[in-house]
Parts: sequence; C-alpha cells; structure tokens
Amino acid sequence: MLCIMGETRWRFSAALRLSKAEMYMLPPILLGVAALAYFAYQVVGFLGIGLLGVLVGFIAVQVDLDKEGTIGVGVLHAQQMMARQNASPSERAAHKAAMQSYGRPLLITKIRPLLITKIISAALVILGFGGFFFL
Repeated sequence: MLCIMGETRWRFSAALRLSKAEMYMLPPILLGVAALAYFAYQVVGFLGIGLLGVLVGFIAVQVDLDKEGTIGVGVLHAQQMMARQNASPSERAAHKAAMQSYGRPLLITKIRPLLITKIISAALVILGFGGFFFL
C-alpha cells in the first residue's frame, strides 16, 4: 500500500509540473498583467483595475466561444463557415490544432490556459471594484 501511495504521489507531482516553455512564459505574463494593473491604477484608480479585469474577461470568454465558430451576427457566421469549407486540408488541420491548443490541460485537474485567464480576470475585477467601492 505504501508503494502505491508513493507512485501516486510521484504521478501527481509530475502532472503539476509546468513545461519549460510554460515556466519561461509565466513570469513575463504575470509581470505584464501587474504592469497593466499598476498603469490602470495610476490613471483611473481602482476602477481602472476593475475595468482591465472586465476587458481581459471579455476577451477570454470570446476566445472560448469562438473555439467552435463565430457566435453572433448571421452574416459573419455564414462567411466564416464558407471560408472553412473552402480552406485547404492543411489550413483546416492548422485551425484544429490551434483550437485544441487553447484547451490543452496544464495540470492534472484539467486547468486550461483560458481558465487561468478567467481566474486572473476575476481577481482583477474583485480587486478593482472591491477597492473602488470599499476604500
């Protein structure tokens, strides 16, 4: 039983590790978000941080909705469907690979990059509007 627990722990810790590319990309992304939040705070105050969070959240939700196709105006949807039908097989494969990369699991709990973006957005909204209304 102890051997099984050790193996399970090893698999779990291996699943929690980020790849080298993710480890190199995470600090600049977090620094960029912190710099944007600081700039928004300097310009508008806590309201700017909240609006930045709303903007990031809207972008993340739009990318999440566009995985399968455009949602919204019928003409735009029809144009996108025609473009996909007329695309070469290599273009279709590239589009499919790009859409799958958005949903690629990072951790054993299936946390995806878009979910991380939505969490960062929610944190910015809570910090910004909470600071605006309560401070």
